[in-house]
Parts: sequence; C-alpha cells; structure tokens
Amino acid sequence: MTTYGGELAHWYLRLNGFFIIDDFVIYREIGQSVSEEATHVPKSSVDADLLAIRLPYTAEKVRDANVEMDDLLKMIGLVDKKNNPIDHSIIGAICEVKTGRLEKEHFKEEHLARALGRLGFIPHQYVGHITPILKDQRGITSDDKDVRKIYESAFDFKILKILFTTVNADPEDCFAIKLETVNNFIINRLVKYRELKFGDRTYFPSPLIQYLNWRVTRPKRFS
Repeated sequence: MTTYGGELAHWYLRLNGFFIIDDFVIYREIGQSVSEEATHVPKSSVDADLLAIRLPYTAEKVRDANVEMDDLLKMIGLVDKKNNPIDHSIIGAICEVKTGRLEKEHFKEEHLARALGRLGFIPHQYVGHITPILKDQRGITSDDKDVRKIYESAFDFKILKILFTTVNADPEDCFAIKLETVNNFIINRLVKYRELKFGDRTYFPSPLIQYLNWRVTRPKRFS
C-alpha cells in the first residue's frame, strides 16, 4: 500500500489473521462495452484497496495462549471472548480505505462484482446475480436465503465489506472502522508483546510497523 491509511488497514487485517491482496486492480475487459450493465464492466481499470481472506481455524499463539483479536471479529461472531473460533466459515473481506472526505457511495456495484469474482467464493456465472444483494448489506453468508436461491455453496462462507476511514461513520451497507481505532489496536499489540516484536522488527516488511515497533519500545527517546 502506498498510503498510511492503506498500510494501517493492511496490518490491522494481517494481525487479525487475514491473508491479504493489496491494491487489487479491477481491469476493464477487452472487447466489452462499458454500457454492458449485466457484466458490471468498469469504465476504466481501477483498484480495490484490499481484498482479504481469513480461514476459520487461523490462530497465533504466544506463550501457549491465543493472541487477542480485535473486537470486530467478536462483533461479527467469528471468535468468542477467549479468541476461540465459533464460526467455521471462510471469511472474505472487500475493503476500501478513505483518508479524506467520504463519498456517498462507498462500494460501487461494478467494482464489487469484480472483487467478488476475484475472491473466488462464488462461481463466475452467479456473481452478477449475487452482487446486488451484497451491495446493500454489510455482508452476506452462504446461508442467506437470497444467496441460496441463486447458489448453494459446498462450504460455509461470509463475505464482508469493510470501510476504513478517518472520520466517524456508521453506514448501513458496510462495516466502518476508524483508522484511529486501527492505530490503537496495532500499538497495543506491539506493547503487549514488545519483547518479542521488537526483537523481530526487521522481519516485518513495513517501514511503518518497524517504526511503531521501535517507538513503543523506546519511548524515552522522545521525552
């Protein structure tokens, strides 16, 4: 990611057990008209800030205890208070990062369709039918009645839309997480495991995380 917001969102998801694709490019397909609404063709190539997948038994243990996940995962029912999995679905997340003014439409339908297809949870022939369902909701599951009318999945899944933003927001069509909350989560994680994280700081391929790691471990240098 090339922005501080994208970098923070990336590491928030990664520290919560997600595998991530940054800056996924949504290509306009050659030979298709931009007016073909049924195929959800973008007028030009654009990018979805982050695509992420989390498997149901993902866990990180430190000193024989599960590492604390953020409240988001508890809120959507993926883990319990002790961070044990209580939902055995594969999770897909389509994420946008906004560090400025919010647009009226956070997730455009044509972009959602391409991101949904790229996640690979739903066969291509059903994506165009399921995208409108996802567009108006924070997420969908394989058990949703409207989804099952279109496609019966062989595995349990949830697909979420997450908006990372610098301002307060509570949209009905996606989960919203303030970047301040993200920053605090990362800082608290680094502080809690400072002995381990600082020693391994160079293994994090992010100058931002390396800096924060050094910052929380060497606070007196700033006093």
